Amino acid sequence: MDYPELRQAFEAKDYIKVTFFGLVVKISSIRKMYPGGLNAFVEDHCAHCTRELAGMCAMSPEYLDEPSQALIDLGFEWDKDMAAVDALNAVMYWSMMEKYKKVEEPLHAQIPYSWLEGTVHDGCVHVRMKLEGKADSTTGDEEGRREQ
Repeated sequence: MDYPELRQAFEAKDYIKVTFFGLVVKISSIRKMYPGGLNAFVEDHCAHCTRELAGMCAMSPEYLDEPSQALIDLGFEWDKDMAAVDALNAVMYWSMMEKYKKVEEPLHAQIPYSWLEGTVHDGCVHVRMKLEGKADSTTGDEEGRREQ
């Protein structure tokens, strides 16, 4: 099946919205390594896409085990091509701070990958590709870069 509306999705947002747990994969890796390319990936995994990332989300991490293993079997690598995102702690912290009116927007989420960053908005984490040369918003680390 062809997904012409993917072009509109690419232009709509620059982030993947994760409320609980997410598996985030670089679009460049999908195009190189996934049989059938991006259209097949979206159809197989019901992924949400930006220009640079595709993501699958779940309320429990074990629901991401099967797609993770399928990607590993195709040669995808953790940290290089894909990342696991646990948004639950950041969202819980945000909820507590909001309750006491101590929320400063944006609240930065701890994401342990040099190529990703995240901010908490309205009870979820917006995960996006770091801009080339941009310092990590939580540590000041300047190693984040776009890898295509």
